[in-house]
Amino acid sequence: KTASLIKENKLIEGKREAVATLSPLSQ
Repeated sequence: KTASLIKENKLIEGKREAVATLSPLSQ
């Protein structure tokens, strides 16, 4: 359970990073 939770967190983190990189205006 914990491992999948960490995996999910990293996935969400990666998505947020990608969004921030693609749209710097949103910052």
